[in-house]
Amino acid sequence: MDQAAPQQSTRRYLHYLPVALFGSVMGMTGLSVAWQLAHVQYGAPSWIAQSVAVVAAVTFVALSFAYAVKLWSAADAVKAEFLHPIAGNLFGTILISLLLLPIVIAPVNLRIAQILRPYSQTRYKTLTVGELEIFYREAGPEGAPTILLLHGFPTSSHMFRDLIPLLADRFHLIAPDYPGFGYSSASSSYHYEASRMTRPSGGGCVAKWSRGASCQ
Repeated sequence: MDQAAPQQSTRRYLHYLPVALFGSVMGMTGLSVAWQLAHVQYGAPSWIAQSVAVVAAVTFVALSFAYAVKLWSAADAVKAEFLHPIAGNLFGTILISLLLLPIVIAPVNLRIAQILRPYSQTRYKTLTVGELEIFYREAGPEGAPTILLLHGFPTSSHMFRDLIPLLADRFHLIAPDYPGFGYSSASSSYHYEASRMTRPSGGGCVAKWSRGASCQ
């Protein structure tokens, strides 16, 4: 009875959790984008893309909490994983998930998307034009010369994702999604023709921006 009691083993919660699981968030964001394009091109239900986006966000939050617990209770396991020649490269999936999530969350909740990506030069906004909800990307100081970036047919403002950061320090950039493309809403009564959407007299919000009107 006089012998010292053996030390209690330190609890190691979730020490087996691999950081590679964050790759599932990347996959779900890509799936959400694919269903969004299917909605625009083939009329697939929009709720599918939105549901997948919500699941991706919830999964990211759950994994972040779980991996934080692993870091707290089994820091040596995290260090070993970080130093592993293969597993160490997968820590980038956390940052990539943070970059991708705002893209699919913006149509569901724009405020959450902005919170997730406060460091981004690009701001995600919407503008109501008639019965349509027009999504657009905006970057750069408003007092700088404005460049209106009009995407091709049929694509979306996503095509300018790499160009915008390169120009945002010198120009005020606006890149809208045409009605029925990208994250802008669609109307059954609108005729989706490239010439109609881009000409100043019939382009809705595109015409507004072409005339220098405010996006607010």
